[in-house]
Amino acid sequence: MRTLDSTVPGSDEAARDVAPLVSVVVLTYNRRPLLERCLRQLALQTHPAIETIVVDNASSDGTADLVATCFPAVTLIRNTENLYFTGGMNKGILAAHGEYVLLITDDVLLEPEYIAKLLPVVAADDAVGLVAGVVYDESTRTVICAGGDIRFGVDLVHIIVNRVAVPDAHGRPLQVVGYVPPTLALARRAVLHAVGLFDDDFKFTGEDVDLALQMKRHQYAVVVNYAASGYYMKPLSTADRETPTIDFHMQKNLFLLYFKHASLRMLLGFLLYRGAWFTKVWLLSKIDGRQPLRQSTLRAHLWCLTKAPWLIQKRIRLQALSGTREGA
Repeated sequence: MRTLDSTVPGSDEAARDVAPLVSVVVLTYNRRPLLERCLRQLALQTHPAIETIVVDNASSDGTADLVATCFPAVTLIRNTENLYFTGGMNKGILAAHGEYVLLITDDVLLEPEYIAKLLPVVAADDAVGLVAGVVYDESTRTVICAGGDIRFGVDLVHIIVNRVAVPDAHGRPLQVVGYVPPTLALARRAVLHAVGLFDDDFKFTGEDVDLALQMKRHQYAVVVNYAASGYYMKPLSTADRETPTIDFHMQKNLFLLYFKHASLRMLLGFLLYRGAWFTKVWLLSKIDGRQPLRQSTLRAHLWCLTKAPWLIQKRIRLQALSGTREGA
């Protein structure tokens, strides 16, 4: 990580300017109790100009009715079907009116000064694409993510997370990093549109890595502000995160990430690795049946095979747009 050259402008300077509108997009799905806490905490933000947009992905637990009844000032988007993370977030961004957009999910609590601490970072430097604070576990107050880096291996895309929130030797709280969670990130609305919003081919999982890499592709910096704090609440149940559909997308999106962002050599190495691994698992399932091949795994690999021409075209198109060349 490197230190951002600019420093956060003082509050006196910011106070002299008219407060810009910040649109807060909150994505929710069947987590009514968490959303209620999230919105009540969001109402405590010290930044004076906030537009809150809740995107409900067709919840069945009365989430939308809660928002309509208890938070009438909030703009509510009721999706008639689950558009997943990427579709839901994109719908919220497209509905935003603010010059700046803060992206959060229903399981996030923000300190009251969160927006006020992040806004000067993007306002002072057009080269900043995303800025986020330090993410803590709400129950333990331990650091979950204070920025990080993204590395492609032959087996997986690795997010190297920084779990220590420490400013540099000169006490400056801003660091340029390779990754911040987009669900606590602030950006200019124009920048989100410039990088193409979230790639809806991901649906969910991997879209966070993709957005950070898209920022880099378009030469925008990703920044962490150690002075700002956000907290993840633990859901009452994780059953909705352990389904064959989620497993399919997790595996499918690996192929998508490699085709979009890995060097040619790393992409070929990954495809060889996955082919060998898939063959081994398939043979073992046929020999002794003790390790049956999951349907989600089979679907993900078949998806890659059938989508290979499209994936190659997507890769070529992205590299042509960004003017990059294949890595050796």
